[in-house]
Amino acid sequence: MNSILKVLIRHSFKSKLGFTSKRLIYDERFLRIDQFREEQGKVKEKYIQTKGTLEKNVRYQIQNPSAKINVANIKKLLRLSSTIKDVKLIIDLLKKIVQKSMLSPNEIRGLIIQLTRLIYVLDFIELAIDLYYDPDLSQFVSGSFASLIVMNKLLSLKQYEKVVQLFEYQLDCYSKNISFSNKASEEFRQTLPFDHLDCVAEALLGINSAQAIEKLKFLNKILNETNSNLGRRAVARLFLLCINQNEPSLGLELVHKYSFSIDLRLNLEIIALCNLGKISNAFVLSDEMFNIISNENQKYSGKFFPAVIQAFDEAIKNSDQEVAFSKKLEILIDKINKEKRLSKNDLIDYCSNN
Repeated sequence: MNSILKVLIRHSFKSKLGFTSKRLIYDERFLRIDQFREEQGKVKEKYIQTKGTLEKNVRYQIQNPSAKINVANIKKLLRLSSTIKDVKLIIDLLKKIVQKSMLSPNEIRGLIIQLTRLIYVLDFIELAIDLYYDPDLSQFVSGSFASLIVMNKLLSLKQYEKVVQLFEYQLDCYSKNISFSNKASEEFRQTLPFDHLDCVAEALLGINSAQAIEKLKFLNKILNETNSNLGRRAVARLFLLCINQNEPSLGLELVHKYSFSIDLRLNLEIIALCNLGKISNAFVLSDEMFNIISNENQKYSGKFFPAVIQAFDEAIKNSDQEVAFSKKLEILIDKINKEKRLSKNDLIDYCSNN
């Protein structure tokens, strides 16, 4: 195993997480959490004194078969909620709406998304997890945008095992439910949403163990069965997991299986080949990087990760052709420096969406 690369990657991974209280795959703007917080403030400022009356009106509408549900009032009540008791009341109201078929599935799904944003903001994550197992509400959570919000929150709390558990629990739902990913253009539609797979890849990298490798093998099987693909950052995260767990062959399989940018593929292939002791092959691939157009302002395009140099360095030290390979590495480094082909960001940065 390339010990220097292993230390470099593990150190970077741990130190970067250590300096941040939260690590998100999708930021709060994408999840519209920031918008929800803003709406919370405006609604509380205007309606906080009428919360009790609003609650009574919503209860009446649900209990009265002839009454029409005012969705706007439920949304206001959501934004006025601040305690576990408040959230449980909202959940109870939504369950009754589902049981009585008082709103369309799309309207209910929209309210569930609002509910998960509320739970996200209030840090009541266990209530969100309970929704997956609720007989009335699970169908509107599993495989949906609401689930992405929950999984992202769990990642920020470093509850990686729970992310994987929820993903596995949802497997039968992805093909049944209308996922938010179905709104994407045709080329980005697939049974398993790219967004959810990004979260799973981050979770497995966070677990970073032999067990995570077994989960990765299971994930590969599921991807094959559903004819689904991984996005480039998900591949990078899972590749990094493979390197950390001394599974470079499995990492190389991932790189060859999925389509993404040539420069990323070359970086990952070189690292894997160095870990496998195939140094000559790695040098051949390094020459290909210089055929890619690059400029100084681009983070990654046509550039080498610093981890690539580390991989070469350690592999050469363990080679019986150390002198010859060391000279080749010096030439490569000189060319990289002259053409400004070394990225200021490393593989772990790429995995972090940086």
